[in-house]
Amino acid sequence: MAASRYLYLNGRLVPYDDARIHVQSGAVKYGGSVFEGLRAYWNADQGELYVFRLQEHIDRLFASLRLMRMEHRFTREELADSILQVLRKNEVRQDVHIRQSAFIEADGALEATGPVGLAVDARPHRVTEKPGIAVRPGSSARPTTRTAAWPCSRRRRTATREPSSSTRGANSRRPRGPAASWCGAGCRSRRR
Repeated sequence: MAASRYLYLNGRLVPYDDARIHVQSGAVKYGGSVFEGLRAYWNADQGELYVFRLQEHIDRLFASLRLMRMEHRFTREELADSILQVLRKNEVRQDVHIRQSAFIEADGALEATGPVGLAVDARPHRVTEKPGIAVRPGSSARPTTRTAAWPCSRRRRTATREPSSSTRGANSRRPRGPAASWCGAGCRSRRR
């Protein structure tokens, strides 16, 4: 299996070369999509394919959809079924990486939240790890009362960056309150 012969796209299995979305969709224009990757492992002794933690991965995709305020119509059961359909149709008999992608199909503004399309693909799992090296953890300084935290520093914003934040759009869609990861222009780091 070099690549999936079939993918799941918006409710049906389609040949790989026929899986298309429009160039003016929110997914293409603004990166309006979320995805979740999971693995399935082939057990040659039992002749079975085992999907690793399917429900947890589906829950995580739904959490991403909620975070990005994407208005979808599919259920958890439909998503689980779509994954199994792809694996069966492609007659998978090896370890694979499965990618579930939900994307904005609408030709609209940056603020578009739907309609949301769904695609599922399975590809052979590539071993990307190389033989390791021996390392030991370096020392790290613990913050003291002499060092102040910089709540608005660039470093912190990068660490708490939201997935595909470019799709957040206008100020009205930005989160408010202490969990917000934006800083105003007058924000300065303080030292004591």
